[in-house]
Amino acid sequence: MRRAEQLITQIRRQTENVKIGISDGIDDEEFLQYLNDGQDAIYGAIMQANAKAFAKVHYIDSVRGTPAYDLAADIYLRSRVICVEYSPTGLEKDFYKLEKRVTTEKIFTEGVPRSYHIQTGQLVISSVPERSVTRGFRVTYDPILPRLDKRRTTVSAVTTLGGAVTALTLATASPFSAADYTLFDHLSFVDSFGNLKCAGLHFSAVNSGTGVVTISGSSHTLAEGETITNGDYVLLGKRATTTCQLPDSCESYLLAYGAMRIFARDSSTDIGDQAQVVSSLAETIISNFQDTSGDTEEVPVYDYDYYPEC
Repeated sequence: MRRAEQLITQIRRQTENVKIGISDGIDDEEFLQYLNDGQDAIYGAIMQANAKAFAKVHYIDSVRGTPAYDLAADIYLRSRVICVEYSPTGLEKDFYKLEKRVTTEKIFTEGVPRSYHIQTGQLVISSVPERSVTRGFRVTYDPILPRLDKRRTTVSAVTTLGGAVTALTLATASPFSAADYTLFDHLSFVDSFGNLKCAGLHFSAVNSGTGVVTISGSSHTLAEGETITNGDYVLLGKRATTTCQLPDSCESYLLAYGAMRIFARDSSTDIGDQAQVVSSLAETIISNFQDTSGDTEEVPVYDYDYYPEC
């Protein structure tokens, strides 16, 4: 799928809103809001049709005597867990599924984990793990889609120490605009393909002359696998990307939805026809996802001795 700014350009042409700016046109920020609204709308509809369409897996280390663990930062609605599994060895072959229980069924004694429940963004395990295991829990969950944003500028210089960003400078050449950084309190960083490299850097100010970023708390701890390098693109928001992570077939929906919102804003008579286009595209996309069956089509084999070649 094309980048957000490329979609904005096409919507501008389609709706004859090529002027850019608050005083004599429609600002890019408004288009970005409509694209994100459209992404949220179609993603929510897809999730209702096929809850496992975009499932991700997150591993958590089990710690002896610790019942509660933070869920992945990008979990949908802070609670959309599909299943939780536990391995007493951390090996893939030893994972078994934990039962989902209600809050009142907690077991506080140490033992072998048998069940879990979700509470305020945390995974709570019963019984409390009796041993520490690296990658002991495997959580399959529905993720949040990153917010769509345009490229604001690039990283000019970055300093990391002990897995934390301690200094950051942004390039101040065009298209840098210091006013942009009053819109959000966090920055995200992506590569040229829109792949998210680092999320959620909390900042308090950006110097309009030098591009020096004042990092809240003086440093930002990088999560496992995160990096920031010179030349990375800078975006606004806790989790942001330039490219929608939905299939390419959803691009036409985002374009149609964005145009519909612009027509509504302009009180255009085209709004009725455009709304029908949006509805038709949504039905087609949802129908395609409903065709994906989550049912087991054959009996799974867990005893590898069944296969002579194993």
